[in-house]
Amino acid sequence: MMQIAFDLRVRNKTGIYRFGSNLIKCLLEKDCSPIKYKIIFSSGQIDLMDSLIKSKILHEKDAYCIDERYLFIRQSQELNEFISNNKIDLYFSINYIVDLGISVPIVATIHDLVRLKFPDFSYSKNSFIDAFGSDEFEIFKQISDDYCNEDISFDTKLNDEFYKTFYKYNLGLVKKCRRIVTPSKTTKFDISQMLNVELSKISVVSNGIDSNVFKVYDRNSIEDLKKLNGIDFSYCLYVGLTHPHKRFDMLLNAFISLNDVLDDKDKLAVIGNKQEIYRVYGNKIVSNNLENRIVFYENLKDDELSKFYSNAQALCVCSLYEGFCLPVLESLLCGTEVIATEIAVLKENFHNCIHYYEINDINELCLLIKKAFNNSLEKKSKLFKNTFSWKDSATNLEQIFLKELSAN
Repeated sequence: MMQIAFDLRVRNKTGIYRFGSNLIKCLLEKDCSPIKYKIIFSSGQIDLMDSLIKSKILHEKDAYCIDERYLFIRQSQELNEFISNNKIDLYFSINYIVDLGISVPIVATIHDLVRLKFPDFSYSKNSFIDAFGSDEFEIFKQISDDYCNEDISFDTKLNDEFYKTFYKYNLGLVKKCRRIVTPSKTTKFDISQMLNVELSKISVVSNGIDSNVFKVYDRNSIEDLKKLNGIDFSYCLYVGLTHPHKRFDMLLNAFISLNDVLDDKDKLAVIGNKQEIYRVYGNKIVSNNLENRIVFYENLKDDELSKFYSNAQALCVCSLYEGFCLPVLESLLCGTEVIATEIAVLKENFHNCIHYYEINDINELCLLIKKAFNNSLEKKSKLFKNTFSWKDSATNLEQIFLKELSAN
């Protein structure tokens, strides 16, 4: 039986973690698979491993915890020993940061190219060193030089040394990998163009969704949610991280503009880390009297999150760029309207089921938010016909694995 090391490690339990955890669950549930999966996880993911073991789809001996030396890059003697000792045939990572010294074929996932397309929203050399240390930067630079010897001086964005290093790392990654996985055709095209990769080397494995959890909930379920969380107001919803390319500040600017227009019980509900958001945007929130306009909720389970979607006036998305944007899919399945920037990946996956606004048109964003609170948005979510499932995506991924293993 062929063996694959399935690396689930991520620093945060974000969309990438949801991508990996749902896919491995579906792969382990498959009957008569010709592949044996050995899962590599971090200590912060023990709850997932316990769940998979208790459900009897994973044996404890097939889950291996590696926390060794994981800041930004991955170089791990323990991982390489694990691959050698367990006779691994192929290594798969749910993201793009991998140990390029691995001796077996690699399949890695590139979810987006935000740092390459929008370098102003990424690290600079100095901010990287502030976050991870100068030693980490020197190791990262050495790895990038080792695996990419191309002359990239033609690129006008390479004034900053981090961007140059990161660009070279990605060029080295796509050369080293047997195959690249990505969640959308839009990102597939971006990878091909920016990293000079043949389209045939890139496979789309979409995000999926559990339609038994993300669905339209009845009035009683919504009333229970409201009582449990003290919700006696209407809200538009923001879900996820507030990285610069997601432009949470644009959404704040919209609510600042609307602050004297909206009813006191019209709120922005944010599903995210309040402490982290206040660290970046706290002064703006306080100085513009938004403290009573914004409410925060954290660490929600999927069934809780789905009810927050179902009760929302709309989901708001301000992103300049996304690799997929899972909250949009979740929102639409819960019957909730979506207000979002008119970017390629959303047009690809959700067509005319979204209330789009031009990417920098804050006036249109404000108008759509007002309509959401006035219940005058056209019901576009009803047009959405779901074609995404984790089970289908897992089947697709397994076929990719089998094809690459047969080529060994």
